[in-house]
Amino acid sequence: MKGIIFFWARNRVAANFLMFALFLGGVYTWIKLKKEIFPEIASNFITVQTVYPNATPEEVEKGVCVPIEEAVQDLDGIERLTSNSSEGMGFVTVEVTTITGTLFGILVTMDARMIS
Repeated sequence: MKGIIFFWARNRVAANFLMFALFLGGVYTWIKLKKEIFPEIASNFITVQTVYPNATPEEVEKGVCVPIEEAVQDLDGIERLTSNSSEGMGFVTVEVTTITGTLFGILVTMDARMIS
């Protein structure tokens, strides 16, 4: 270890050359790196969050979560359906088996069924 430190201390030109080479490599990599403002994120979850002001968790479950579950439970492509009720809020999470194309179709069907 002592030899490496002494080598770089004695050879300042080599140390500066190495630093410059690493800097150029970083700039080159940064230029070639794919940069996106809004990157595409693949997810196979749909989360429905509802607000039911001043309601107990039982009222939220019976009035919001259970009807949503019943509306979407028989859709094709659903792997798991979970819900969580708390005071004044309800969350229903739908896990879809495949991501490609099915997620948007299930989302549109869920929206149509919950409105009716």
